[in-house]
Amino acid sequence: MPRILRITNRFNLGGPTYNVALLTKYLAPEYETLLVGARHEPGEESSEFILKDLGVAYQILPSMGREIHPFRDIQTLGQVMRLIRRFRPHIVHTHASKAGAVGRLAARLCGVPVVLHTFHGHVFHGYFGPLKTSLFKNLERFLARISDAVVAISPAQKDELVKVHKICPASKVHVVPLGFQLKRFLNLGDENRHLARQKFRLPGDAFIIGSIGRLAPIKNHALLLRSFAQARAEISGRALLVVVGDGPLLMENCELAENLGLRWAYQNMQPEADIFFTGWIKYVEEILPAFDVMALSSLNEGTPVSLIEAQAAGIPVVSTEVGGVRDVIVPGFPACLVSSGDPEAMSRAFKEMYLHAQDFKYQASLKRTETGQRFSAERLASDMRSLYEQLLDRKNPVP
Repeated sequence: MPRILRITNRFNLGGPTYNVALLTKYLAPEYETLLVGARHEPGEESSEFILKDLGVAYQILPSMGREIHPFRDIQTLGQVMRLIRRFRPHIVHTHASKAGAVGRLAARLCGVPVVLHTFHGHVFHGYFGPLKTSLFKNLERFLARISDAVVAISPAQKDELVKVHKICPASKVHVVPLGFQLKRFLNLGDENRHLARQKFRLPGDAFIIGSIGRLAPIKNHALLLRSFAQARAEISGRALLVVVGDGPLLMENCELAENLGLRWAYQNMQPEADIFFTGWIKYVEEILPAFDVMALSSLNEGTPVSLIEAQAAGIPVVSTEVGGVRDVIVPGFPACLVSSGDPEAMSRAFKEMYLHAQDFKYQASLKRTETGQRFSAERLASDMRSLYEQLLDRKNPVP
């Protein structure tokens, strides 16, 4: 039986944890997987409950952190090398930047037959200044050379890696879209909408724009707030913005809301609030059906999980057209994609969604099944299994 050492950055709430957990679960029993990663950091929500809900075993790498720290990173390299020598994997598959650097170096130093890496996003745009970005690009080019394959989670991301940032040749990049267990979203209906609004004390007659994501610079919530403020002034009924998540920019966004003349509430909804910052909600299917629109304002995205979940729930989408966003929109699904940094365009999209809410809701309902099929966990596992078999056959390691 082939053995896989799967390494992820951190077990924080987001797409990478779902990816590594579902691959570990759905590739068994053909593959034996050892899943390892770091704990979530302050301002993030732990995703370990996802692993426990799926019955997936995992180990914590205590020394691995998000930031570059030479001493700790050398410690982590040593820990991973010891894991490799004990577990003797045929494949080391890394996910996201820090795990990708440490894991691939350790795998090559230990002579692992197959080494590959998945980009769940990248830090080449929207994160750092020119000098630091250039350093990261050069590091990723070196790591790509010592990898047998690179996995992109969307065609747009592959184009960025190959054509824009020139990380590696196209022949080395394989597109494997993310997959999820979407049944809990596909079954949401009008009764769930009523229950969600009741549970979170949201007004039943309001037009609710929702957003799910960490309150961090890359998510660009300032654009969302400004766009909402403009749209709210021109919407005849009551409009409410619900922001699910938390992070270092919470107070900055609350101050911006006040400057825009918007009243806000945090964790406990208040009747007079225009914006409700809920904090982290582990099971987003509890609040998702309350939304009339799912919004995303990011500067950069790999495969935005919130947009996939919204489509499965039949909720129209307004998003900046960045990264792999266009690739996750099912053809024919009601979605307005706007330029990043254009609050007027996003505001117009919100007003369009409000004016044609029933038509868009009906159109969205017709595409739910297609979303479930396109982003299923079974399809994800099948695609990755095929790639593993191809790479193993090329190297022909002894089982």
